[in-house]
Amino acid sequence: MGELFFDACAPDDPLSIHYMNTNRADYAAWRSVLPDPVLDDVGVHSCRIASRLGVSETLARQNFDALLMLHSFPQLAALIEQMAHIDLWRLRAIERAVIGVEQEALEAVDREIARYLTPRYEGQHLPGATAIRNRVRKIVLQLDPEAAERDEDESRRSLGFTPTSGGSSKMVGYMPMAEAKLIEDVLRGIARKLDCTMVDALIHLICEKADVKVVLNVYESDVKQPAYLDGAGFLSPQETERIMRLVTSTRKLGDDVATQVSDSYVVPPVMAAYVRGRDGTCRGPGCSVPAARCDLDHRIPFGQGGPTTPANLHSLCRTCHNRKTDGVMKVVMDAMGADHWIFPDGSVVVTTPDGPIRWPSHVSMDGKWRQSWADRAAERRQRRRSENQKEAAA
Repeated sequence: MGELFFDACAPDDPLSIHYMNTNRADYAAWRSVLPDPVLDDVGVHSCRIASRLGVSETLARQNFDALLMLHSFPQLAALIEQMAHIDLWRLRAIERAVIGVEQEALEAVDREIARYLTPRYEGQHLPGATAIRNRVRKIVLQLDPEAAERDEDESRRSLGFTPTSGGSSKMVGYMPMAEAKLIEDVLRGIARKLDCTMVDALIHLICEKADVKVVLNVYESDVKQPAYLDGAGFLSPQETERIMRLVTSTRKLGDDVATQVSDSYVVPPVMAAYVRGRDGTCRGPGCSVPAARCDLDHRIPFGQGGPTTPANLHSLCRTCHNRKTDGVMKVVMDAMGADHWIFPDGSVVVTTPDGPIRWPSHVSMDGKWRQSWADRAAERRQRRRSENQKEAAA
């Protein structure tokens, strides 16, 4: 019998060779920016690298989790180094299953996982991420039961909406089976009665029964271009026609709104609609949370004299907002509405507005609050000199 290998790693197959080389390159790229487990901040480092590699912050964080995990599983790490058969997708699945393993069980779990992922035949099928995760969960359950990854908690109750790359949205919910069955049967009954889809049945049920006020911001321009729904993005002509039938009032969001200033900390509704229409999504690096689900943050804090005006406001999700507030990341908005995010290592990532409203080029912050790069350099230089002078005088 010759060398043993998985089907995805056949030594004489060009596609298998490409697969293994791709895995080696991916590992090398991510390892080159691997965070210091003690010194680096999880959110800031993940955000910085995600923006450099053009991936989501969540994916970056999960890749780092998986690669750092290998430090505790040397047998698995050596096997992957030798065979290049486990891509990052599969590695993330392993990490999710072993995250709870305590120190005394690591060696045994490591040994069993490495044994499982070592081929016993030529051309043996390489399990996918789900199969690997299930097997590793079983290994952990046997060797360290308290660390085992459990099935979804039956009492878990949550509902969320996630935009997709195709312009739609995915609704994901968790609830007890009995409640899920009840909802399904009700929606199917409405769909049969009205001869409509399940989605239309859900909309009908919500709109007919819910006694709540809902504000949807739909942006249309005088020029011929698709309408834009705050929180959903650009709409098709059919979607535009359907949503416009629900519109009960309109307002003009022109350049005059861009220059409005309010004495209140609370952003007026018209100004809020303008800022969200300008931004489209969270303005944090690599973040795509819709502006409709973001906070409206004062770039210069209101308590420090920052005015409530679109030139001092931007949309930030709660995570990015907290990072900015904590000072781990700083931001400067220029006259074109672009945010210049400054990371702790001094590197800068620029994010631009992505909404349907164009930021007028003539609008800028008052000179008291604007900061050019020359001003920033002068300020930093003066601060450094002052600090050194204080230290020398001490």
